[in-house]
Amino acid sequence: MSACLRLAITKIGDLLLCDKITWDEDGNPIDGVKLVLPVYQRPYKWTPKNAIQLMDDILDAQNENLDMSAENKLTYRARKKSNDTIQGINNPVLVTDENDDGIMAGYKFAKAAIAEIVLENPQGFKDFFRHSVYLIRYIVPKDIDLNHYFEIMNSRGEQLEKHEIIKARLIEQLDNGDRAKFNRIWEFCSEMNVYIQQKYDNTDIFGKQHCNFIKGSFDELPDDDTVVVQVKIADLLSSSSADNVPAEEDKIDSFQPIMDFSNFLLLVLKLTRMSAEDFNPKDFNLDDKELINEFDAVQSAGLLTNVFVKQFGFNLLKAKYLLDNFVVHHSNEDDTVQSNPWKLQYWQKSGNKSYLKNLYEGDDQHKLVHLLSMFEVSFTARQRKNYLFYCLLYLFDSIDEYGHIAEDEYSRFVSGLADKYFYDVYLDPDNLNEINTPRPGAFDSNILVDNELYTGLEL
Repeated sequence: MSACLRLAITKIGDLLLCDKITWDEDGNPIDGVKLVLPVYQRPYKWTPKNAIQLMDDILDAQNENLDMSAENKLTYRARKKSNDTIQGINNPVLVTDENDDGIMAGYKFAKAAIAEIVLENPQGFKDFFRHSVYLIRYIVPKDIDLNHYFEIMNSRGEQLEKHEIIKARLIEQLDNGDRAKFNRIWEFCSEMNVYIQQKYDNTDIFGKQHCNFIKGSFDELPDDDTVVVQVKIADLLSSSSADNVPAEEDKIDSFQPIMDFSNFLLLVLKLTRMSAEDFNPKDFNLDDKELINEFDAVQSAGLLTNVFVKQFGFNLLKAKYLLDNFVVHHSNEDDTVQSNPWKLQYWQKSGNKSYLKNLYEGDDQHKLVHLLSMFEVSFTARQRKNYLFYCLLYLFDSIDEYGHIAEDEYSRFVSGLADKYFYDVYLDPDNLNEINTPRPGAFDSNILVDNELYTGLEL
């Protein structure tokens, strides 16, 4: 077996680490092998080069007379977009509203690769692929560290990002139903340039106009209604519906995010830990290079439990709603004299029509835009956005049961935060180093008292 085919099998094996295949006591599959792609699996991202390499390796194996057979099924337990795409590939009658571009592109790449490589006997190649190509099952020893194993297996091929490692650790603490719910929150929140209400289109969470936040806990959030789709590899090969064109998606209102997902996870982790009596916020590092270390600290303290992960998942969704709708972001329009690119707008929907509206009207709106954009251009590094943490902490505590925040109170808070920065940090030589930059912990020492916000001036 060539190296490329082994790598392909290894990568597919990675997808199955957290799910089970049913076997009898003798190690034989019951009703064939059901290969399960977990709900939290990364999107499909193979390129034409990957597809050609795999097909070429399979052709080499065919020429070596590999004589094996198996009856296997592929189960795709995933979000709605992936399910609809898989169904569309196998049934040209189905019309989908969404399309997983990665899966569709991969399917087309594979067909093109077969056409390019297999010239003499394409049907024989397809028959060989259906009946003689299989995935290797590896039984993980009972005492192995699954998180470590997961990371080691993913050291080949496309490297795992830090937030993907964290996701695997967190989701391991949940049962299957909660895993699907957590995965949906994670996937939707990770798209930092899109309003969360557009991704998580649910009136039970955001109200009829999608501009409120009316849930109070992880358990109150609706369950994932994803349908499990089972597909035979042979059906995928014989399908002729890959050229189906799905219906166009609704218009997405995107913007330039002020925060990447890894640093956003750190903000949410700090928010989640603030209620712990022994937590010292001054020791917490908001640099994404410390993402894994900060989650390691949670695990080392014995706090990485089912309850903690649920709270973190709920806080992730709530923080994304607050970030998108109550904090400025940079629009995609050009920066001109006539147009201010910094926007403080919330997203709402009426019927089938969606639109953006200023958060507030009048002086408070202008004041908040100026103050928040001042903070943003002053602290451009994404690991130095302490102000954003304080704003989110204030919003978490101030949002009412309908997802509203009094504009005059929010305006006063941000104004007080700016004054506090100026007077009690930048004008205090004890808080500055030799180049007049705030020392580590200088902000938290002045803004937080007993882990509570304090912006009263001491002139």
